[in-house]
Amino acid sequence: MSKLYISQNGTIEEDGAGMLEIDFANKYIGGGVLGRGAVQEEIKFLICPELVITRLFTECLDDNEALIVIGC
Repeated sequence: MSKLYISQNGTIEEDGAGMLEIDFANKYIGGGVLGRGAVQEEIKFLICPELVITRLFTECLDDNEALIVIGC
């Protein structure tokens, strides 16, 4: 089994190279990023605008579904 490393220092945007980021938020990918949303998921989409493209081809996620985005 792989070792797990958890750090509370720095930010994932500046110090998170090679780390996995998980967002548990809205069943609609991006939440309210194109509206008035301003919480974790929407902020992530504004920091990484390449994520917005996922809204074009991702339907509403069911409770047993996940979207994995690599390289953003």
